[in-house]
Amino acid sequence: MSLFTLPQMSELIEEFGKVRCFNFFVYGNLLPEEVKILGKGLGVQVTMSEPNAKLALFSENIDEELAVALDCYRGSTLTVIFGGDTDLEEMVQAVILDGLEYYKYYAEYKGTQISESHA
Repeated sequence: MSLFTLPQMSELIEEFGKVRCFNFFVYGNLLPEEVKILGKGLGVQVTMSEPNAKLALFSENIDEELAVALDCYRGSTLTVIFGGDTDLEEMVQAVILDGLEYYKYYAEYKGTQISESHA
């Protein structure tokens, strides 16, 4: 799934002009309730620094077929999307990786990217 087809991401780009995505790979299949709790924990931390920030979390499980097609391992992708630009990379990385460690997942931070509206 391409992140650029997600309707929520398009809405954030339309509202803020750009979004910043933080990407993680998780060596295991994340459950929807785990993603929801990670989002709530990150939201609490972010609100202390940027009270008006808007964020969304998306997860996709990578099964064997997709892993072969992408030449990667099975597991999950986790993407944190912020409307606008933010300098919270270290906090996002720490909170998400700590939360995943709490759930006993091995995970890697894969970096950040900015997507902008070209309209």
